[in-house]
Amino acid sequence: MGFTLLFFSLTTTMLAFVAAFLLVFRFQKPSWTSTLIHTAPFLPVSRVALTQFPLYFTLNVTLLKFYKWIKEALRGKQFQSYM
Repeated sequence: MGFTLLFFSLTTTMLAFVAAFLLVFRFQKPSWTSTLIHTAPFLPVSRVALTQFPLYFTLNVTLLKFYKWIKEALRGKQFQSYM
């Protein structure tokens, strides 16, 4: 749940930044320096997302395997109690 909210937070932060960027700088003539300055905040946010994604994927796979293991253990225990 925490990693899902982390990625949701990163996505909404990037969307809010883009919205603010478009509102503030839409009337200025674009230049290469302003483009570099305005894309710089995306780099750390993207880096965090890309470094955390493998951990997020591995955690989801592990939790799914654990859920299946618990389900099988409980199913076996129910049948043993009736025999």
